[in-house]
Amino acid sequence: MRSAIIGICWLLTSTAIIAYDISGTITDTITGAAVNGVTVKADATHSAQSDASGNFIITGLADGTYKVTPYIA
Repeated sequence: MRSAIIGICWLLTSTAIIAYDISGTITDTITGAAVNGVTVKADATHSAQSDASGNFIITGLADGTYKVTPYIA
């Protein structure tokens, strides 16, 4: 019984979940100034909001291709 428990623990700890991030900066195309408060979506469940420096990071993405879309409320 003890070896079965060790085997289960090994399987749980050896399984790695790999997640990816998309990051960038939102700027005004005319002035080049950073834009705060822009929502950036990668898909229906992953999004981020730009900060005062225009920076954003969308975390926890699976391997794949994404069309990143900005939205201003």
